Amino acid sequence: MKIAIIHLSDFHIQENCRICSAKLNALVSALSVLGNVDHYVIAFSGDLAASGKINEYRTARTIFPRIFSGIRKRGKNVGFIPLLMVPGNHDLTLPNPARDWQFIQEHYDNGTIEDILPTELKYLDNFYTYSDCKGQGIVDRVFAHKAYAFGTYKIQFNLVNSAPFSTLVPDDKELHFFPSDKLPRLQKGNDADLCITIMHHNHEWFNWRYRTDLAKAIVDSSEILCIGHDHHPGSQRIAVDNSMDTWVSTAGEMHFDSIDKIDSFNTILIDTEVNTSLVLCSLGIAPRKFIPMQKVLQIVPCKSIHPCRSPLTALWKQYMPTPIMCPLTFEITLFSPNSQQIIKKMPTHIK
Repeated sequence: MKIAIIHLSDFHIQENCRICSAKLNALVSALSVLGNVDHYVIAFSGDLAASGKINEYRTARTIFPRIFSGIRKRGKNVGFIPLLMVPGNHDLTLPNPARDWQFIQEHYDNGTIEDILPTELKYLDNFYTYSDCKGQGIVDRVFAHKAYAFGTYKIQFNLVNSAPFSTLVPDDKELHFFPSDKLPRLQKGNDADLCITIMHHNHEWFNWRYRTDLAKAIVDSSEILCIGHDHHPGSQRIAVDNSMDTWVSTAGEMHFDSIDKIDSFNTILIDTEVNTSLVLCSLGIAPRKFIPMQKVLQIVPCKSIHPCRSPLTALWKQYMPTPIMCPLTFEITLFSPNSQQIIKKMPTHIK
């Protein structure tokens, strides 16, 4: 069984913008390079709206249903598609004038940062009104836990809200907050085969008092971390102390109201039959042409799972079962799960 996690981020939908249908269709068409997929999950890592206005969410309300519909038309017997969402800095509905970094830093210095957290969460009312109508049903706006079973394979999703204490001026580095008493809730459940954490900002944006503990909690529990905010697609691995690596998927951004900009997103392909590796795939949509522009694959071992022993050619055939009809650039990297060293890298270009 193959499960595709479609990692989207940073739509920045403005009020009354026109959603480009061709771009939505191109997004779905790009998924064809993954071959046959049994189940899909959409992980959205924040910044759905441009400024958190209610009309921006009303404009965005048709995007995900149209993606779901497109996937079901292309797939065979595709059932329910879970949608996991977290807010980003643009999803805050901030007053004008808004509080600035000095105001936030003063509360850190005085030890009263948690006292103003409820006000910060109130700024996300419009986002959570939207996400609730999409079936999220979030009770705790700071951290939420979701789990989905695909047959006997269970994936745990940790939803971390990094949006509070974002500022209108981009000077909020090291101002973000995560309560220490919620860190144990990030732990991977004993019945979970895979744990994925979704958040908008990476841990480096959090205040120094909480940053290291949050990073360690994520790395200790999650095989994959999905983040947004930077607008540059890619992947990397992080480790804290002697923990095993966590793979970080950084999604790009989508411009649904423009045909002149490059759009990008990531997918993570999980093969539960092999259960030895994940495939991280970055897809781009070329301006005006609406075709997949770039694809980067990294085949990596899962934590606590037997090492990947398949030869490179077998992995290539396994994860590339369909012919590619447009220019693509690949880089497949194999890592040794024991030494965590690169053992083979093969870049290639297909026309």
